[in-house]
Amino acid sequence: MATTTKQIPYGILTVTAVQARGLPRMDMMGDTDAYLKISVDLPVAEAEGLAKKDGDDSDAEEDADKAAAQLAAAPPVLRTQVADLADPVWHEKLAFPIYTQAGPGKLYVEAWDQDKGPSSDDFIGVSVVDIPALLGASSVADMAKHQRVADVWANLEDPQGRNVGQVQLLVHYLPQGVFDRMGAKFNKQTDSMKTALSAKIVAVVTDMTASKIKGMFSS
Repeated sequence: MATTTKQIPYGILTVTAVQARGLPRMDMMGDTDAYLKISVDLPVAEAEGLAKKDGDDSDAEEDADKAAAQLAAAPPVLRTQVADLADPVWHEKLAFPIYTQAGPGKLYVEAWDQDKGPSSDDFIGVSVVDIPALLGASSVADMAKHQRVADVWANLEDPQGRNVGQVQLLVHYLPQGVFDRMGAKFNKQTDSMKTALSAKIVAVVTDMTASKIKGMFSS
């Protein structure tokens, strides 16, 4: 299996899968047991294929290294838990490290219906979200300047292009530069608090010590 040097991400994309509505019933009996698969910048199947290839020792080393490099540039595929409701509610937060300086481009959201038997799960539909457009970023540099958050009801389409419901997502992007500035500000505030607290502790301890010493010499 190929190994890669640990990278520091340019930012963190957090996607909260809130809920879905209007999903079709995939089974004859019972509600849809829906869950989501979410990937960034690569379609879900392609990202899953790269992950499998990177973990397959039988592949040629060159192919494995190429897959590992592509996988390092694209965050992994994450999925929600199963919600067995007609209109599923998840409220699950999924975090994707972003290793490209340009920031996240496309968000791929697939809805699936879990089958409890030996058969494979049923694909419901997919939505592709343009992240910079959703977050109101005008350029790569703009994406890197500020943290951004947006709420969206994304339309799901089946392989025939038909609408098969919607999924509500809360999308938040935190660039590394903003995180660093927040950390520096927090450290500065913490240092100030420590200084003020230390002064108070010294004053209290001094008063206590003086009181004890006075008590020792008093009759």
